[in-house]
Amino acid sequence: MSELEVITRQVELTALSIKGRMDRIYDALHALRDVTLAVWSATPKDDAAVDRWLASEGFALDEHGYFERLPLLERARAGESDPHRQIYYADAKIRDDRLALQRMYAMRDVPKAIAGINARVPGLAWIYYQDATGFAMTYPMHDPATVVPADFDWHTYFTYVSVHPDNNPEREIRWTPPNIDYGGKGLMVSASIPHYIDDAFVGVYSVDVPVRSLVQDGLVESLVAKQSNFICGYDGSLVAHATLETIVAPEEGSVHRASIDSLGGGLAEIDLQSLVDRAQGHIELLDNEGVSRHAVFKALPELGWLFVATFPTRGLMAVAEQRFHEAFARAATGDLSQRIPRLGSALDGVADGYNQLASTLSATLDERERAMAAVEASRARALALFEASPLGLVQVDANGDLQQVNPAFLHIIGHTVASSHGVNLAELALGDGRRDLEAFLASAMSDGQAGPVELELQTASGEGVPVRVSARRLKGDLSASALLTIEDITESRRLQTQLLQTSKMQAIGQLAGGVAHDFNNLLTVIVAGTSFLQLSLEGGDGELELLESMAFAAERATGLTRQLLAFSRLEVVQAQRLTLPPILEQTKTLLEHLLEDDIELTLELRDGLPAVRADRGQLAQVVMNLVINARDALTDGGKIAVIAEPALDGTFARLQVRDSGSGMSKETQTQMFEPFFTTKGAGTGIGLSTVRDIVDSAGGSIEVTSVLGEGSTISILLPAYEGEVAVPAEPAPAEVSSIPAQVLVVDDEPMVRDMAARALTLAGYEVEVATSGTEALDRLEQLHVDLVLTDVVMPGMNGRELAERATRAHPRLEVLFMSGYTDDLILRHGIEASEVSMVRKPFSPQALASAVGRVLSKRRRRAPAQGVAAGPS
Repeated sequence: MSELEVITRQVELTALSIKGRMDRIYDALHALRDVTLAVWSATPKDDAAVDRWLASEGFALDEHGYFERLPLLERARAGESDPHRQIYYADAKIRDDRLALQRMYAMRDVPKAIAGINARVPGLAWIYYQDATGFAMTYPMHDPATVVPADFDWHTYFTYVSVHPDNNPEREIRWTPPNIDYGGKGLMVSASIPHYIDDAFVGVYSVDVPVRSLVQDGLVESLVAKQSNFICGYDGSLVAHATLETIVAPEEGSVHRASIDSLGGGLAEIDLQSLVDRAQGHIELLDNEGVSRHAVFKALPELGWLFVATFPTRGLMAVAEQRFHEAFARAATGDLSQRIPRLGSALDGVADGYNQLASTLSATLDERERAMAAVEASRARALALFEASPLGLVQVDANGDLQQVNPAFLHIIGHTVASSHGVNLAELALGDGRRDLEAFLASAMSDGQAGPVELELQTASGEGVPVRVSARRLKGDLSASALLTIEDITESRRLQTQLLQTSKMQAIGQLAGGVAHDFNNLLTVIVAGTSFLQLSLEGGDGELELLESMAFAAERATGLTRQLLAFSRLEVVQAQRLTLPPILEQTKTLLEHLLEDDIELTLELRDGLPAVRADRGQLAQVVMNLVINARDALTDGGKIAVIAEPALDGTFARLQVRDSGSGMSKETQTQMFEPFFTTKGAGTGIGLSTVRDIVDSAGGSIEVTSVLGEGSTISILLPAYEGEVAVPAEPAPAEVSSIPAQVLVVDDEPMVRDMAARALTLAGYEVEVATSGTEALDRLEQLHVDLVLTDVVMPGMNGRELAERATRAHPRLEVLFMSGYTDDLILRHGIEASEVSMVRKPFSPQALASAVGRVLSKRRRRAPAQGVAAGPS
């Protein structure tokens, strides 16, 4: 780039710099106007509020006649400045202008926004507002008496006049010519924006900008001898120049600025209007001594300025000659970066030839350097990928000797770089793996790739680690080598084992659920049979005591089926108010059968223990999992204590399980609640994860304290129950209905079916039976049945389908379901347990009769409202 192009570019960049600052000032003015309009709109027109503000702020007339906050004036005159306060220029007549006072009141907090704008647009001298009502406002805070008198007419101020509708019908931002700031900030230019509400002109926002701040010493650096750079107005008056001094005549109140004529060099002959019309470019002229000069110029029409740089044409030739010498000197040292600019002279051909030669040579050298750099970068990337790969990478020769290994491989086998030097990979293979690995490498060398294969490598500690190995022969390698990827599959195999264990546990859970269902059917018969015998025997007989023992055993067995369903995770989560002692005592009884004789299990229940809100089955599961986990830590017997006590002033219940086992390391404690994590040789690793999930769902927290060799304590905090006591209870037996009714009992289990029929017959009902849903539908066509008692889970047609088809054919028919499963399994058969009549197995004859009576009683109560008579359908 030639010097002329450089100077032209500098002039353009300086103009752009000034334009950029102007744009920021425009943004600031728009923001000020928008903020003021917003506060005016948002401030209620409340004269009482205005008066209170005037009084609280201390507005009054000072000795100069300003209507202002006197305490604020005193601080300003004392040199104290508050960036969030402003000075109002207002005289006595403002006190009677409610509109002016309302606007002053609304603008009381605007300085906070002005301070932010002033911080983002540095270099502003003054920011002020002039209102059409006559008052003005300035920022920053100062003593107004040092600037203008109190009765000054702001409508005549030049910034107000510059954007008044008479002079600015386009409502644009206007700049004023340079002027002197009487506040002591020097030569200024001012930008103003008009303020309208609807179509009414109401005021002006203005900023005073020091010329030096706007230009920011942006006059271009002189590149050639006798170069002169300046900014002038369209009238030829100098605005900025390196040697310019503005002279102020206070007695005249005017600004005297020099003309470009004073700079000499033939500048008086420049036709400024032609430059303004062209906006930018360059011209040639002769100075006073007849020397040829160049002038590069750029117009700034918003400010009415011209930015000009002039220099002797000969100066460019001298620079060009110097550049020739510099270029040749650099070329002699191998530096071909120097270029010689064209200047429109006889030397241009020489300059072009040199530049072309230098470019060709430089491009050739650069291309060679780029090619070498690309090769080096490719090698660096390959090495970085090799080193950072999470898989083990090994380069071996045709014999299997290690040539290069990455950190991941060294981590797998536990060796260092030094210890792996000269090692043959086959030597690391265990058992038959060495023979397999040798054949594997031979296949890779001959076929180009091989694998994957799985084998075991011996680590530095002598242990085996399972790995999966793949190989690919390296192309273009004259030494015939191969790259092997070696993946440690220890974790993969562990997860496979855990997955198999989890599948086994799921199968056991399903088996437990099925056993519980069948057991419930048997218990139903036992409970009913015991009840029938109790009714048939008279009091005092020894047999009656035996029957009571049988009934108690059946009740214990019922609890066992619920535990089995909880274990199989078929139970539905039902949070309720629970008192801990009976649940813990029952769970302790069950756990004692799971512990060895050399393990002592104790239960401590402290006074003041609050009730909690949780699911009964899940809470029992938490205790069981924690105790079993503690049992596994007692390899040689020991003690396990379950402690329940109030905590945090009774707002929580603390449940602790302590053991005297071997304790846990810090690493184990950080991972113990993660799914599938286990330190046991067997196990699913999901027991403690389940505990954490249950405690989290109950709104509780878990804390673990353990020291190696000193045992472990797991503490659970559960929030105390808040609300009314709402413990689900078995409904009291209802009076057996004396209304004749016919009941159809449907169950595929003969003993349950016969027991239910006998119980309802003794209760006074007319009873029919069916062994399946299909048979039941046939019987309904032949009988006048009032209620169908059906099992939910039956082969073929289940209870839900039977109920739907039966009630569709007989709309007045009632249905009572019975089931030995819990709610979520019932839902799988399409029955919402909370929305239907249900009796759960095992049940007593009295409970069954009561349930039937309640359903028929509801039917009888509905009948009059529906306009139908009670009785068989």
